[in-house]
Amino acid sequence: MSVVTGALLAGSGVVLTAAGHEPASDPQDPDTASGLLVAVGLSRPRAVPEPRTLAAQQPRPVQRELPPPYELPGAASPAGSRQPSRSATSGGSAHPGAPSVADPARSDPSTGRSAAATQAGTTQAGTGDRAGTTPATPARTIMIIRHGEKPAGGGSGIDAAGRPDTHSLTSRGWQRASGIARLFAGSDRPSRPGLARPKTIFAAAANDQGEGTRTRETVGALAGRLGLPVNSSFGKGDEAALARQAIAASSKGPVLISWQHGEIPAIAEAFHTVGPPPPAQWPDSRYDMVWTLTDTGQGWKFSQVPEMVLPGDSGQTFR
Repeated sequence: MSVVTGALLAGSGVVLTAAGHEPASDPQDPDTASGLLVAVGLSRPRAVPEPRTLAAQQPRPVQRELPPPYELPGAASPAGSRQPSRSATSGGSAHPGAPSVADPARSDPSTGRSAAATQAGTTQAGTGDRAGTTPATPARTIMIIRHGEKPAGGGSGIDAAGRPDTHSLTSRGWQRASGIARLFAGSDRPSRPGLARPKTIFAAAANDQGEGTRTRETVGALAGRLGLPVNSSFGKGDEAALARQAIAASSKGPVLISWQHGEIPAIAEAFHTVGPPPPAQWPDSRYDMVWTLTDTGQGWKFSQVPEMVLPGDSGQTFR
């Protein structure tokens, strides 16, 4: 449309608008109040709403209820704090994933002990060990051996300096002494089941009834390897007193006694309650056996363990 045509229409009072536009109808609008027409394509655009701020469009945070705090037994709760539910303090869990807390005041019906006492008894520090599980005390053990081989028919033995001596061991007896050291003081443990590494060693002393040194020579190498003294406070004829002393010493660990074979049954007899009964005699020809006496709480259990340290040793026990 030309400018002239628009002017003629304006004089006639007709208002033309382009498609999609509305005439301004605001009576306060100076354009319409003056009677001027809005030219085609020049009509006032509609007002665009202001955009909302980002803060108004963000979602509200979700408020979640936290689980109640867990307290140590006996600790006072701060004012206003929530207490753990009964299920949380009785072994159950008030919330999924919450730790199980045992009631320290509740007793274990199987032991009669409280949960706190039971837990304390199983958490002591040790060599990686857990608390309170005290290892079982080994049963008291006393072991008896005969001294090594002696000269036969009035012959002569050899003393520690290599000199002839009728009261000393023979060459094979000295070999047995070395085997005894290996038997009871191996790299890890005694090489024969049923034996134990001794903590105390007794050997018969020379007295009026026996002048031999063979009992002490037989355990000399073993005592040296273990760093133990040889107690020779008792001699032949003192078997009952020796037994009492050996029983007392066994509370500190296994005991080994080296004695004359004729009196070894008297040592076992001094223990009174022994089962099965030990043999009444030790055979003259046997040097290769260990008698053991183990405390059962009701008496002493007797058994025999063959040494098997030299060629020709027998595995047959005495009868």
